[in-house]
Amino acid sequence: MTENNRLLIVNTMDHISMASFGVCDYLTKNKIPSKILNIVPTNWSINPDRVNHSDASISVYLEKLDKYIHSFNPTYIAILFHWKEAISDFVYVGEYIKNKYPNIKILSGGFTASYFGVSLLKKYNFLDYVISGDPEIPILFLLKNEDITQVPNLIYRDNKEIRVGFMKYRADPELLSTLSYTNLEYLFDYEDYVKFTDKFLGFPIYVGRGCVHNCLYCGASRDAMLRHSVGITEKKYGMVVRSVDSIIKDLKVIKKYTNRIFISYESDMKLMKELLKRISKDKDLKKYFYITYGAWKVLDKEIVYLLRDAFRFDSDKSIIEISPEVFDEVDRKLIKSGGVYYSNKQYFRAIDNIKKILGSKVKVVLFYSRYHKTHNSFDKLIEEYKNLIEFRDKLKHINYKFDYTHVATDVGSQYWQEYINNPREVDSFIRELKRLDKTSKETGIHFGNLCFYFPKELEIEDVLKFEMVIYFDECLTRDKTSYHYVLNNYNHSEYLNLLICIYEKYFRGLKVNEVLHGNLKDKFIKESLDLVRNEFQSKQQLYKG
Repeated sequence: MTENNRLLIVNTMDHISMASFGVCDYLTKNKIPSKILNIVPTNWSINPDRVNHSDASISVYLEKLDKYIHSFNPTYIAILFHWKEAISDFVYVGEYIKNKYPNIKILSGGFTASYFGVSLLKKYNFLDYVISGDPEIPILFLLKNEDITQVPNLIYRDNKEIRVGFMKYRADPELLSTLSYTNLEYLFDYEDYVKFTDKFLGFPIYVGRGCVHNCLYCGASRDAMLRHSVGITEKKYGMVVRSVDSIIKDLKVIKKYTNRIFISYESDMKLMKELLKRISKDKDLKKYFYITYGAWKVLDKEIVYLLRDAFRFDSDKSIIEISPEVFDEVDRKLIKSGGVYYSNKQYFRAIDNIKKILGSKVKVVLFYSRYHKTHNSFDKLIEEYKNLIEFRDKLKHINYKFDYTHVATDVGSQYWQEYINNPREVDSFIRELKRLDKTSKETGIHFGNLCFYFPKELEIEDVLKFEMVIYFDECLTRDKTSYHYVLNNYNHSEYLNLLICIYEKYFRGLKVNEVLHGNLKDKFIKESLDLVRNEFQSKQQLYKG
């Protein structure tokens, strides 16, 4: 019977997919009890074949899972598989639940589950269903015990066969605008989650779904959404945006729990500006929240003024994120295609606007990433990095953080489609995880993201050498005296050539994680200064890779 069905959504990543709150609200309005449980087993392996089942941290989270299964008594459990990084947790939790509670039906959804759909059901017997794409109506129909063939967006088992339902569903703005995405009463132990979001970027505010842009690296781009959430028969996947009234209502709910929020949705700038104006005119909301604002596009003066008028600002709690990704404008135009491209001139002007309007009361986080398809030689990598550090060293006039990491190979992105053999097979994903894990062990490189994509022209030796140069630079920039001494004698090109020379002369053959620890770190600092002072005072041409 429908009235006996209850849904528990289990999240195993740091961040909870915001659609989960909307699903709980929708089901509750339809008299189906629904809750979210957040368990974050941080010591689990990224590789599903290498989970340490005896790890003490796992038992703590399994006890928490058992506690709420017994108290809430769900008939269905949805294990979120939105971000690909959750794979080991997804597999282990799924198998644990199915073995211990065989009568509970297990489903999954999210970007990654939607993309791998059929492959997941073939590989993992604990799964009963996958919802591919928008979840609201499909979950409602499933829990109302509707004819399984009439449940939209559903992939399911039929005896030994995997069936893909022919019915399709996409949420509309009207439905999303009726739902609450900030009612934390749906989340067990929500205080712990709020503490986490307060320390990180703030509680995410749900503005809309979908994207009109098509960045090559992004798993939430227009084309990626076609692949994992809509289906290739659709001609386009546009945005589905909530009303400003519904977002304002959510803000008035979340202020009971926190005064720090995160907003990032620039598919509809007209709506975004209207939202900020409404916040600044609302006596209950104006200047109440500290903001983290994720900018996809270049920030014009109007947006910065609107942010200033709507929110509180503090250098430790207020952040504006800007993600040019690469310094080279030609590369950026290829990588960030469509309406999110901007020139360096526009970019520099935006940073100046932030400084003039907000001063040092906000931290500006600049995101760059490496190993894009345009970075297809060591020389190009070095040229890109030279431009980045020249720019970095000019940013003395703002409160900033420079973030340069490995580009994530998002499931369903254009990079994923181009690089991964048999991209729709979850075994292909696991193969790449093992390959990246092996590369990390052999080179000592700590990959900040799951970076599977490397331009085919790059040899692993080029990657290792470039990673060493980055580590050397990061080490020297922390030692301000050494760094300033180097740059007093060299320009940035010569400085990077110096780092390459140090690598070739002293550290070739070592792993990255062996170099900047203990005695080797001291050796690097000493050798870099000796090279500057003694061997290269004449600014002779240094080694070129």
